[in-house]
Amino acid sequence: MAAFFRVSSFTETCEESIGLSGPDHRTPAQGPRKWISFLEYNTMLSGVCIGTNDMNAAGAFYDEVLSTIGMTCVLSEPAERGYAAADGRITLFLVKPFNGQPATSGNGTQVMFYAPSSDSVDAFHSTAISCGGTDEGAPGSRHYHPDYYGAYVRDLDGNKLNVSLEIRRDAKNS
Repeated sequence: MAAFFRVSSFTETCEESIGLSGPDHRTPAQGPRKWISFLEYNTMLSGVCIGTNDMNAAGAFYDEVLSTIGMTCVLSEPAERGYAAADGRITLFLVKPFNGQPATSGNGTQVMFYAPSSDSVDAFHSTAISCGGTDEGAPGSRHYHPDYYGAYVRDLDGNKLNVSLEIRRDAKNS
């Protein structure tokens, strides 16, 4: 499962800056690009670390929750765990803070995941709640975008998580 980020009106600028402007990088059937896979284009973001105060409890939580969207733990050490999608590339780390201080959640910070289906969004949310997480927004549509479907939870350490479907352009905008 590839991860995507939205580039909106900056698409052409982004493509030009990485040498992908012009007709050769997209077929006519594909139309202009509005989503760029960071696995395909090798962006600077390599992953996200989430601090935890209880690695065993957090590991059990994330093992269950992330399995709903196809991610598994591929690295397990006493002070860190790494999760990857099918490509095996670790993009999410659970860590005990290096400085030895308690892990805290960030105000205004959330970790966002894409789900392959609305059923996966529902499963992510319900699994997180059943594993001790707290509800921050039930699965459903939101005003952000007409095609948005997602949910919000907090993990055992209070970190906010979002899961949603990838929003694709409709055919009239291709």
